[in-house]
Parts: sequence; structure tokens; C-alpha cells
Amino acid sequence: MTTFAYIRTSTSEQNSALQRDAIAAAGIPEKYIYADAGVSSSLASRPRLDALLDRLDDGDEVVVWKLDRLGRNTRNVLELIDTIKSKGATFRSVTEGISTAGPMGEAMLTIMTAFAQLEPTTPHYRRLLLARDAVRALRTDSATLVLPAATRPIAVGRPTTGLRDLARLLVALGELAPGTRIDTVRYAAPVAEAVRRVKRRTDPRATAALDAATIALLHDALARRERDIALAIERWRWLPREHAGMPLVVNIPEYRLERWAEWAGDTLPGGLAMNVVVGRADSNATPVFASRMTQVVFSPQWRLPMSIMKKEILPAARGNPGYLRKHAYYLVTARGDELPITDANIARIGTGVWVRQRSGGANALGRVKFNMYNPYDIYLHDTPSKRFFARARRDLSHGCVRLADPVALAKHVLADAPQWTDERIAEAMDGGKETFVALRRSVPVLLVYHTFVVEPDGVHRRVDDIYGHDERTLAALRGERTVPAAVVDEGAP
Repeated sequence: MTTFAYIRTSTSEQNSALQRDAIAAAGIPEKYIYADAGVSSSLASRPRLDALLDRLDDGDEVVVWKLDRLGRNTRNVLELIDTIKSKGATFRSVTEGISTAGPMGEAMLTIMTAFAQLEPTTPHYRRLLLARDAVRALRTDSATLVLPAATRPIAVGRPTTGLRDLARLLVALGELAPGTRIDTVRYAAPVAEAVRRVKRRTDPRATAALDAATIALLHDALARRERDIALAIERWRWLPREHAGMPLVVNIPEYRLERWAEWAGDTLPGGLAMNVVVGRADSNATPVFASRMTQVVFSPQWRLPMSIMKKEILPAARGNPGYLRKHAYYLVTARGDELPITDANIARIGTGVWVRQRSGGANALGRVKFNMYNPYDIYLHDTPSKRFFARARRDLSHGCVRLADPVALAKHVLADAPQWTDERIAEAMDGGKETFVALRRSVPVLLVYHTFVVEPDGVHRRVDDIYGHDERTLAALRGERTVPAAVVDEGAP
């Protein structure tokens, strides 16, 4: 039996010394210690670990300082431990006191396996873990970074030192794609362009000039980036792990609808994607939930919710009955019987009299809506107000989700119903008669709130936290009480 040790060193001398001291205390000779440089969630670049695994024999033992020396992705760690066990060897962590030997060790591994199986397995989630590890490693080693000595401003094109580590910092921030070729002698593109992007998030008129304040800003950005990634990882853990079909995903702060494959980071051709309008941040925030789309309604009527009837329609129509006719509104009883538009009936709006809007071009729901189960009476729908989709900020609705391309969505969800040809869909949308179509198979729908994205090339993208959910979520993770977000008007477009 031979006891081997494995360590992953970093540029932090203190960290590396702690590992070697712990291994030495375990009485393991230097010739049995295998060391790789750097810490990786994916366990990439591990030639010495591979050499150790090749050498293992029945009855041997592998010792590490901490579990994260094997990688920071629990699933990968467990796979590696299984490889060690398959060789007839045992595994032990000095710091955590975990060993695969004995019933307690097996129980601990069973618990770890259960937790690992709860983690998402999507490409985007894995990219988030890699981004988190890169940021953590760089923050741990930040004191050893050799950045440009910006005692005086360094203009673009000027020679300077420290450009390799500056690029490394920008890669960890997601401003440069990994492997980007840079000029290591002069401060130039693409490094300078990445620095300018970081600076312009706080000062739209900032230049790419590099000075002491810029270096401090980059270090602050690294701390914020770790927070952004932690929030994104947490939110991914809230999502369902399995779906009966390809979900549609509305990322609320990004004002975007996509199929799950594209949103989750897979690369499948022919993806469905479009801009959307969501609920107003100051009054009617669109809620986060998972549901199933069950029905398409062509030429829909709008059954106004109580809040809008009382707050908007009643004041506008009182003393002006023509307002209702102009906007194709009509009055009904609780049973749906139409009532004449009179001052007396207008006065009873919200107390026994309800307001509906007829199908047609003026209807706030447009020519089609998509119903799904949820307690908020939220749905996806067309809109006659197409100009809003060109805006950068699109939190303009009462809570429901307006679609830039409702025809494409109708074709997508009715693709398994051959009788619903493109021509028939167009006729139903323009027919002026409310038509309900039940889907053969319900379609999963996720309304999510993700403010941070890691693209397939490793570049990070952050979108505005329009509802202020980030701080509330961070506070909740810290165990603090939070203030709820704005309430949605149920059934409002």
C-alpha cells in the first residue's frame, strides 16, 4: 500500500504553503506528492493528477488538503473519487476529515452525490461555475497581480508593463474572451477597448486612459462580478430540472423570449427568439414563475381586471360615454350579458358592471394571446403598440408579457397541429371572432429574472436590474428581511 498526495498550487504562496505543510504532517514523502498548477472547476490541465491515477494500485490511498483541490464542481469531484475507488484505492481529505474508507465515508459520499444530482447540468450553468472559479482564484491571488504602474495616465498606444495580468483580469471580468491575442508591449486594443467598456458603465464619457483610479475600478468590478455570478448560480438552482418538452423562457430584465435551448446555452439551429415588453418597474412588476401554456386565443377579447376598471376606465368614462365606444369597450353583467352604455351603468363599473374590450385592431391584447396556468392571471399576447419594441428599456405593461412576433409563437406552439396552417392562423388572427384553440401538448413556460449571462465564448453580459431584485435576493441569502417587489395587476396586458 502506498499513500500519495495531490495538490493544486496557485500563485498565492500562503495557500500553497498550507497545503504542503498539511501533506508533510501526514508523513507523505516528496516523491509521492503530485502537484498541478491552478484550480479548475472542470479539472482541465491536470497532467500530474492523470499520472497519479495511472500509478494507483489496489490498496493505495490518495490524500488531498481540501476537496476543492480536486475541483470546485461537486459533480466532477465525485466522478474523480469514483475513478480512484475503481482502482481499488481510497481517498481522504485532510482538512474536511472525509475518507472513502469505512461506513461513515461512504455515507458522506452518498450525501455529496445527492446534492450534486440537484445541481443544474446545462451548458450555461457550467459556464457560470467556471466563471466563478476564475474570479475567485484571481481575487485570492490579486496581491500578486503585476498590473501597469499607472502613477500617471497611460494613453492608448503607449508602452507599459503588466499587460498580461491586466488581460487576465479582464478575462475574469468577462470583458475579454479567453485566448484573445493581445499586445504585451503597448496598451492597445483589444485590452484598451475592454477597459473603456468597464469605465463607461459608471461614466458614459470615460476614455480608455489607464490610471490609478481605473486600476481601483477594475478591482472593485472583480468583487461585484463575483456577486453577480453568485446570484446567477442561485437563480439557476431555482429552476425545474426536467421539462416535458422544450420550454419557452422569458428573461424579464432582458426583455427577451427564447426557447430553452438557446437561453440555456445549447446551440440548436432554428431557435425561436423575440423582444418582449414586461411589467412596469414602478407599479406592475411581472412575477417570476414556472407554468404550462395550454391554449391559444385568436382575436381575443379583453376581460379587464378590477383594478384597471376602477383606476383607469371609470374615471375616463364618467361623463364621457364616447370614451368607451372609441376604444371598443362594452359593459356586461357578472353573467356576461351586455348592458347599454349609460351614465348609470358607467357609475356601477366595478360594482356589478364589468368592462370588456371587443376583438379587433384597438384591442390591447392585439390579435392573439397565449394562456397559461398561474395565480397572477399573466399571459403572453400581441399588442397594437409595436413602436415600444424598439426601445432599450421595455418595462411598460401592467404585468403581462407583450410579444414582438406573436405570429412566430403561434406557429411554434401549433406546429404539431397540421390543420393550423400559416393561412388559417392569419385568418383567425384577423377574423374578429374570438376563437379558443387547446394545445395538443401543453408547452412549459418559465418567467425568470437573470441579470447576468456568460456567453459560449466566455464573455460576460450583465443586464439592468430593473426591479431591484438583486439586492433583495442577496439580502435574503444573508438571512435579512426583504421588501417585496411591486404587485402586478392580474389580467392586465
